[in-house]
Amino acid sequence: MSEVLKFLLFLLAVAVLLWLAAPWLERRLVFHPTRTWDLDPALAQPAEPVTFRSSDGVSLSGLWMPATAPLGVLLYAHGNAGNLSHRIPTAHVWRDRLRLSILLFDYRGYGRSEGSPSEEGIFLDTVAAFEEAKRLGGDNPILLGRSLGTVPVTRLAAREEVRGLILDSPMTNARDMARHVLPLPGIGYLASFRLDNLEEIAAVRCPLLILHGEYDRVVPLQQGRRVFDAAATPKRFLLLEGDGHNDDRTRAGVIEVFAEFVSKLNNDSAVTEPRE
Repeated sequence: MSEVLKFLLFLLAVAVLLWLAAPWLERRLVFHPTRTWDLDPALAQPAEPVTFRSSDGVSLSGLWMPATAPLGVLLYAHGNAGNLSHRIPTAHVWRDRLRLSILLFDYRGYGRSEGSPSEEGIFLDTVAAFEEAKRLGGDNPILLGRSLGTVPVTRLAAREEVRGLILDSPMTNARDMARHVLPLPGIGYLASFRLDNLEEIAAVRCPLLILHGEYDRVVPLQQGRRVFDAAATPKRFLLLEGDGHNDDRTRAGVIEVFAEFVSKLNNDSAVTEPRE
């Protein structure tokens, strides 16, 4: 057997292995849930653990953090790692500084929620949390998604009446992320997930705020800018100069922009029109 043929067979074997391993590898890259709550909800007092169900019957866990004299309701869809307990300190600051009642929730497979995560599953979970936030707060929520969480909230905002949408470090889609994480020829075509903010954002009609770290190595800044460019107005882009993916979102300069966004929503009484 010639050396050229051996090399071609080797490349073929590698390609077959990648194809077979792609679904497992993809899930491992996208979802990093942990089950144990690492922080006591008492740190977010007043707070109330809540349980509700998705449309396919999965029991989901959340934490309701009501504000004093609230200006509205915020639904927070977290990123791909950990669980809601890791977001309690940030949500505590947002609630008190922005005067928003906040619902934190865990996707299926995260924290105390049943099941295991999937792309369609986290969307169904976000829809269920949206309905629960409306029930608890008596108002259409502002949606805030971070990293992976930008995907279900963008899809939701494209379909439902919401007050506003905040996207923290949004990706464009799964193919672009695959090329970023594993820059091999053709790797994007192995992605079975869509995670397509770029397609969904065009149908969003509510006021939009996107923020992205200048030196984000997890979701490149260029992807956030492409999502912003594809969105309709009114919209605003906040470049977090000097920041990476996981820097503080409660610091001065960021919290003031959040507060300005919420204030404008209240003054304008802005809502979306559901997509037909």
